[in-house]
Amino acid sequence: MQQVPDEKTTKRSAAPKNVDEYIKRVPEPARSTLIKIRAIIRSVAPSETTEVISYGMPVSKYKGALFGYAAFSNHCSLFRWVRP
Repeated sequence: MQQVPDEKTTKRSAAPKNVDEYIKRVPEPARSTLIKIRAIIRSVAPSETTEVISYGMPVSKYKGALFGYAAFSNHCSLFRWVRP
């Protein structure tokens, strides 16, 4: 017998549509940390850099992925992509 997810479960598991939505869902104090990380990336990345949700987290892209960042239960992480 297949279980049908309730509305609460469905809303929680839906992926964020954009970076603003991702950050909005993160509780403090991690939210403030992600906002600072985002601001730093924006200040040093080329103006043509775009933000997307990839791998379930915010990713800054310019000619490929540059940085990703995410909040976890006990920490925040910053990921750097290396291009050949």
